[in-house]
Amino acid sequence: MKKILFFILTLILVTPLVYAGSYDLKKITPEIKKALDDRRSRFSQLETLMSQEKIGEGNKGYVIYFNGDDKVNEVASAENQDRRTIYEAILKQNKLPLSEISTVEKVFAETQRTKASKGHKIQLENGDWATKA
Repeated sequence: MKKILFFILTLILVTPLVYAGSYDLKKITPEIKKALDDRRSRFSQLETLMSQEKIGEGNKGYVIYFNGDDKVNEVASAENQDRRTIYEAILKQNKLPLSEISTVEKVFAETQRTKASKGHKIQLENGDWATKA
């Protein structure tokens, strides 16, 4: 458990959200590279949607869709799928069971809350929603 937390914190805290370089995974497979590249390319869209309070950072490591059209939902769903791909790769490459994914999600959610911009909606650990000050 400590090994996974240390690895994830290092991975997330050292690497900017917009992906400057590679995550410190053991191997960047084509699937992981695509997920990272797609996340980088949609970053400005996510920032805009968060500023408009159409989406927020959930407490389980995924973007939560609040309101908007189908395009907003598509952006949130694509982001969440890419995050899941990365979380599963972390587990697989560190020979950890899929049952540990909630730990990865939790650590990522904590980091996303910290990195959230002022005015963005974030879901606290207890499930309550707040606006980042």
